[in-house]
Amino acid sequence: GKSGCEPVPSDVSRQYPAGRLDGLACQLCSWNSGVVSTSAPASNTIVVAYDDQYSIKYFGQLLRPLWRQEGGSEWRVLDLLADALQNYDTLATNANAYDEALYQQLSSAAGGGKSGQQCAELATLEYRQTMACIQIVWNDELETPWVFMKEISSDGDLSTVDVIFPAAPFFLALNPDLLKMMLIPIMHYANNDTFVTYNRTYAPHHLGFYPVGYILTQDQENMPIEETGNMILMITALDDGVGNYSWIWPKYEVLIRRWSSYLIRHLPDPGDQLCTDDFEGPSPHNVNLAAKGIVALQAFAKFYKAVGDPAAAQECSSAAAKYATQWLAMANDSTHFRLQYNLPNTTSLKYNILWPYLLQLDGPFPSSAMVMELNYYSTLMKT
Repeated sequence: GKSGCEPVPSDVSRQYPAGRLDGLACQLCSWNSGVVSTSAPASNTIVVAYDDQYSIKYFGQLLRPLWRQEGGSEWRVLDLLADALQNYDTLATNANAYDEALYQQLSSAAGGGKSGQQCAELATLEYRQTMACIQIVWNDELETPWVFMKEISSDGDLSTVDVIFPAAPFFLALNPDLLKMMLIPIMHYANNDTFVTYNRTYAPHHLGFYPVGYILTQDQENMPIEETGNMILMITALDDGVGNYSWIWPKYEVLIRRWSSYLIRHLPDPGDQLCTDDFEGPSPHNVNLAAKGIVALQAFAKFYKAVGDPAAAQECSSAAAKYATQWLAMANDSTHFRLQYNLPNTTSLKYNILWPYLLQLDGPFPSSAMVMELNYYSTLMKT
């Protein structure tokens, strides 16, 4: 048979980028490899790329993909493909070595053996999904790379804060700089550094709909404590390991102080606010959401101490300790903590009280609270 590729059919009626349920363009490639056997193996290489002149439109500013900036003003997708083919052996060797090292690290972290292998296989799939939904661009005005995340399997929101947050441990472990580059466009918008005025005292939910960053304040899906807590927890984690926050302070000092004041005023009971579990519907007086805000206040204390403001650090730490005490009393359901303050005999997964351990915070919850909650989870597990 012949070797070659059939061209992708043209469809001028298609609206790009295509939705996840839209019909997909397909291309068929085939090779005539002759007789193939274990003693006479054969291999072929195909290089595929998505050619975008601009990746993101951020409040009117067109942002090119990073590879175009790194290749120079005349760099085109065919140059990218040619470079990939020319350096294929080196790239493949490096990629395979990275994959193997990551797989072994993941397997070991999960205890090794069969269970370790199963966890590693699942985590490698998560790796690919997480990396596949980000777009790295070059900001010509600021002369720096930015990163955006597309909210997949939903409505395609651009850089949703409570979607970035669960991916944060991934980036913190493997490439913290990517997370920094993801948060800066959100801070830029919230700080009114675009032509759109954002006038809320808490963090925004998202930046628009992929690939267009444009949203008015009144069109935000407001999650005040959720997103404010998410932002400061991620920011606090990005201290370069030595308490260095020069990448964000003092440029965004006013914004960060506004957010800490908001949490102090609206805890320990978040009232009737949405949280990231909004697919479950409204959940007023949400215990896990309150925990996020209280933990975030303790993170604020660590942040303020690092940037040289002991008074603000003490204010946040004292508020966190006070609210944590109230939380323990109001959420207590004898053997565990409730879903909502006002709903006895309910439960939820308190994933937000994990973050004091990740950030090595001094409080705000005693370790006994985590132990009690974990012991209760074990009674609900199915064998």
